[in-house]
Amino acid sequence: SDRSKADRAREGFRDTTGDHVTLVRLFHAYKRGGKSSEWCVAHFVNARAMRRAADIRAQLADMLDGDAPSAPSLSTTGDSTRLRSAIARGFFTNAAVRQPDGSYRAVATRQTLHMHPGSVLFRAKPKWVIYNEAVVTAKQYMRNVVSIEAQWLRDAAPEYFASVRENA
Repeated sequence: SDRSKADRAREGFRDTTGDHVTLVRLFHAYKRGGKSSEWCVAHFVNARAMRRAADIRAQLADMLDGDAPSAPSLSTTGDSTRLRSAIARGFFTNAAVRQPDGSYRAVATRQTLHMHPGSVLFRAKPKWVIYNEAVVTAKQYMRNVVSIEAQWLRDAAPEYFASVRENA
């Protein structure tokens, strides 16, 4: 089926630490593939979305005008710790912790959330995550999810997380 072909084509980009890292890996592969529409078709990736991502990245690079801090590329190091830590610092209000039943509780709102089935973390169920959005269908699902360490939250916003413990 087309679905299983698409899944096989994208398998090499999956990263068990989260959707954000998977997307970064996908983007690097797109660049290595010459940013071509043919590459996108072969990998079942939306060419328009990839061109938009490349345009946004170029705009950000122009705005930084060479003042960007040098950081090892995820594509060369394979280490996602710095990226995931930065996401935790920027989106700490979207932190959630896994509950004994496998659901998650949003730290800020105490809402019950579930991992979206399309997330690379759907089966992994890490203890702590950051999500970019919550969507409601039959359940409230987290989309664009990345695994994090609880300490990163305390480092990002010590007063905000003063009451958050490892097993919150």
